Amino acid sequence: MITMFRLNPTEAEKVRKTAIEVNKKRIENGIEPVKDSELLHEILEKAFQKNCCYE
Repeated sequence: MITMFRLNPTEAEKVRKTAIEVNKKRIENGIEPVKDSELLHEILEKAFQKNCCYE
């Protein structure tokens, strides 16, 4: 099982920009910001729930 993977520079930049936007909204709503890695975990979890049938 993969426990770590690398992003190419384009992917890393997209994650960084998305994290900035998400964290701006979280701060505006009085919610603590999240790290880029935490955001990626949430994105992956949502993608798996939407597109996969697993338990």
